[in-house]
Amino acid sequence: MLKKLLSNQSVLYAFLLLGAVNVVLYLCTKRYECLGTLLLTAYLSNFVTKNRTVDIIVALIVANVVLGCGVYKEGMTEKEGGGCVYSKWGCYKKGEVPEA
Repeated sequence: MLKKLLSNQSVLYAFLLLGAVNVVLYLCTKRYECLGTLLLTAYLSNFVTKNRTVDIIVALIVANVVLGCGVYKEGMTEKEGGGCVYSKWGCYKKGEVPEA
């Protein structure tokens, strides 16, 4: 059952789409170490198994789970009360709060 599922063309295309979305997001966020990890893992897993679906799944797991590339950290650098005005849009300096 699992072997049949992993050799299905639709499953391959679904994981190719997911992999392509990851590549585009890594390029947009300039996370080149994550992109390199994803591509290198997919390339190296090709030597272990000849199933492209498994290669992509392993690369996605290594890049997103093991390396932690799917984790986005909060961008706030100042401590609370450190000159920020808090609004529903985030933390801004005084006078820079966007109008609703």
